[in-house]
Amino acid sequence: MSHNLKKRFWKWEEHPIPDNPTAINPINTPTPVVTEPNLVPTQMPTPMINIQNAPNVPDPQGYNSLLQVLGTKGLFDNITGLDQNQKNALEAMLSSQNAAQNYASMAGQLAQMGAQYKMMQDMKQDVENDSSLTPAEKKTQKAEIDKAKLDPRFSGLPALCVGIVRSPEK
Repeated sequence: MSHNLKKRFWKWEEHPIPDNPTAINPINTPTPVVTEPNLVPTQMPTPMINIQNAPNVPDPQGYNSLLQVLGTKGLFDNITGLDQNQKNALEAMLSSQNAAQNYASMAGQLAQMGAQYKMMQDMKQDVENDSSLTPAEKKTQKAEIDKAKLDPRFSGLPALCVGIVRSPEK
């Protein structure tokens, strides 16, 4: 093969490559002719393979009854337990909501008790700073404040606040 190539393309001066490509002939397209098809049906040929219906086979080890049970509609309606899972989630949410409400109520009570305690301390300080009271009156009023503080609900505090005369703000 290489010998033929060497023989053919070895002298470019004597055998130059032409500058023009080979001419392409025009394309002649045939005109289509419409012919009417023959649409008359013919008889089907006889099949080469003769298919017969297979006879019923015996039920191997009761699988037919198993398949009938598995084919029962609604057998696995709640296989995932989604409805019970949703009920449990709702109960958990309601339980945590009740716990949050209880904690918020206790926090409010603690804040109220803290404010009342601060008010009692301020009242004791006002009694101590009141120069119009004698030491015995100061001791009596402080004892009343302490007595109200011993009440776990501070129920005596509002009445005590009305009874103590506070010194004017300076």
